[in-house]
Amino acid sequence: MKVTIYLLILSLHASFALAEEPNAQELSIGVSIWAPYIREKESGIALGKLEQIMEYSAFSYSVSYYPFKRLLRQAADHQISIAALLTRTPTRDKQLLFSEPLYCDRRFIYSHTPKQGSDLSGIKGQTLGVGIGINYGKNFEKEVIRFGITVQKFPTPQVLLRALQEKRVSNILISEREAESLKNQKKAFATNSIRKAANAFSQMELHLALPLSNESKERLNLINDSIISLKLREGCN
Repeated sequence: MKVTIYLLILSLHASFALAEEPNAQELSIGVSIWAPYIREKESGIALGKLEQIMEYSAFSYSVSYYPFKRLLRQAADHQISIAALLTRTPTRDKQLLFSEPLYCDRRFIYSHTPKQGSDLSGIKGQTLGVGIGINYGKNFEKEVIRFGITVQKFPTPQVLLRALQEKRVSNILISEREAESLKNQKKAFATNSIRKAANAFSQMELHLALPLSNESKERLNLINDSIISLKLREGCN
């Protein structure tokens, strides 16, 4: 009888150990600097959310910084466990698994004179500053040509907003959270004269992305449960 009980205890212990196995492994999380979501030295509003999700899911993790294009490659090639934050595209949907949305990133036209509309017709014939490598939608290039808009590209949101402040461009297209974060840095920018359009030009949901694998599917289930349970989901609809 004692032997039977002892074997039962060993069996239960082994079962619990196996159940905890997926959570015990340290996850490697890749990020790319994108203020205010992700800043240097593991700070930013998204990393705060990420910490809550990992803790609730009982995952240990480490964070590594990459240039954005390399971050995409690392995730698709199974070199990291999770990439944050990514938007969904048809190509990425074939390579990655996506979590529930953590943020809705809305992009607005900012200028020195208020714009009522959300499309490019309101800035016909003017200059528009945009970020390098940002996806503004499949019709953006056609609309730029249609309304005779001169597009100038800038490497960072800081430089983009400064170009508008110094009136080197008439308008800029930038994430609302990026702009508000920069406007709060009063020492760097005097933005009292800059106005945001009444409606968003575009919006996109931001997710955690995992490589395609059965292991990732199991992790994603835990992650999504955590996002919902902690009420951290922020979709665009």
